[in-house]
Amino acid sequence: ARINQGAYFEPKEIFFEDFAPKWLEDYAAMRVKPSTLRHYRDSIRCHFNPAFGKMPLTKIHETDIRRFIVKTLQTRQPKTVNNFLVLLKTMFKLGKRWGYLRENPAWDIEHVREDHKEMDFLTPDEVRLLLKHADEPCRTVIQLAVMTGMRRGEIFGLQWGDIDWHNNTIHV
Repeated sequence: ARINQGAYFEPKEIFFEDFAPKWLEDYAAMRVKPSTLRHYRDSIRCHFNPAFGKMPLTKIHETDIRRFIVKTLQTRQPKTVNNFLVLLKTMFKLGKRWGYLRENPAWDIEHVREDHKEMDFLTPDEVRLLLKHADEPCRTVIQLAVMTGMRRGEIFGLQWGDIDWHNNTIHV
């Protein structure tokens, strides 16, 4: 309340490369799946640390993040860049909550426009042909995907307890 009324705010000093592992361990590790956590670690190691690692959190400004976005768009798709932006916004939000920042420098940055891609899908005749030429266990996996719309990770993550044979249902 004192800060909002204009009182002096002295953020704790920390470099991005020191803040990121703290954020991963103290926040993300207990909230996301292991595969998502691995993705976060890779994003930080390969993309964020080269851009922001040696900078104190308080010295990272909106212009730095915009510059990162423009540079990253040269080698990555807009969807990937938007995912990076969401991750940065979340990290900086916690940086603010933990007293490392007065404001979130990524907060007002809007997502990059993504071109709409028309979905390409198999026709019923193509599905029949695919199933005709598929051997087990691939045939069952393909049929499950086509008939339920389940994603690959959902299908391969199924366990016997997820299938209710009496009610003909699958719990995903």
